[in-house]
Amino acid sequence: MPEMRAVVTYPKQQGKVEMIEVERPAIGAGEVLIRMRDVGIDGTDTEVIEAAHGGGAPEGDDYLILGHESLGQVAEVGDGVSGLKQGDWVVSTVRRPDGCPNCRRGEYDMCLWGDYTERGIKGAHGYLAEYVKEQPQFIVPIPEALRPVGALVEPLSINEKAITQAWDIQRRMHWKPRTALVFGLGTIGILAAMLLRHRGLDTYIYSRESARTKTVKMVREIGINYVGADDVPRVADLARQFDRVDFMLEATGAAEVAAEAMQTVQPNGVLCLLSVTGKAKRLPLDVAAINQRLVLGNGVIFGSVNSSPVHFRRAVRDLQSFNEKWPGFAERLITRRVPFEKFDRALKQRPSDIKVLIQVSTDA
Repeated sequence: MPEMRAVVTYPKQQGKVEMIEVERPAIGAGEVLIRMRDVGIDGTDTEVIEAAHGGGAPEGDDYLILGHESLGQVAEVGDGVSGLKQGDWVVSTVRRPDGCPNCRRGEYDMCLWGDYTERGIKGAHGYLAEYVKEQPQFIVPIPEALRPVGALVEPLSINEKAITQAWDIQRRMHWKPRTALVFGLGTIGILAAMLLRHRGLDTYIYSRESARTKTVKMVREIGINYVGADDVPRVADLARQFDRVDFMLEATGAAEVAAEAMQTVQPNGVLCLLSVTGKAKRLPLDVAAINQRLVLGNGVIFGSVNSSPVHFRRAVRDLQSFNEKWPGFAERLITRRVPFEKFDRALKQRPSDIKVLIQVSTDA
């Protein structure tokens, strides 16, 4: 069988990652072969490599192919597949269902049993390989015009789900949100702020970066406000600067920030916890004050993870809208493109990084 290159980690060998030769997948009826082009890198990949994420290799293998943020081109279509053809640009979803009632309804991101697999994360090989085999129901086509930013579809889909669910929750009342506050200046935080700004909200990002950094100056170009922790060290003090914050989204991965955000939910407001904070020292938390704030203010705190094909399709739509409204801005979020052979450089975060892509193959 022909072989191909893939970047793998070994769940039982913390920190080990390398490029190896593996068997190139062969497709059958009802399957699609995708030639990978770009794979995005984020904090989850680092957690998987360091065995800080409860993943694991697929059954029968001792290694896991990394990568869950994908962009590729259809290389071959099996018998019985419709709606896809060779050369189409596509992204693939991450989670695979376990047969629970929600998964059977197509809501894999709301799995009840927890026995799902996730490509490149938990029990299923990812996309950091020259070719992958996929089933059509997990493939989302994108227009060729989005090729430079297609790998942003997956992280944007995470925000699509979170924000859509917040708005769905607030159907319980008459709600006309005006102000949104996002915690975190990473890819997820910036994309969330873009979505909220696109919806017409007065949008703020709060983070520890200096207001003089290139990233802060960039987000301000499209009307996103920035408040740095140097100027306002405590989240509680930040909340007092607004008449009311209708929606907050936490995307820092810092338990301290999440805890403070919980204590500042405004009347009729919503807080979405989107990051996984991991292990941290014990934090003081005034549960009585949080309870009182939520009960007397009709407040909501909810968590969100993963996304479904419908959120991927919304992300494709909104990326197109971003390109029309803010030409070239989304592409500037991709701060480095690293050749496949030098994949290890992409795994080393730089202070200026927003989104780093590994170029598995070029368009030629």
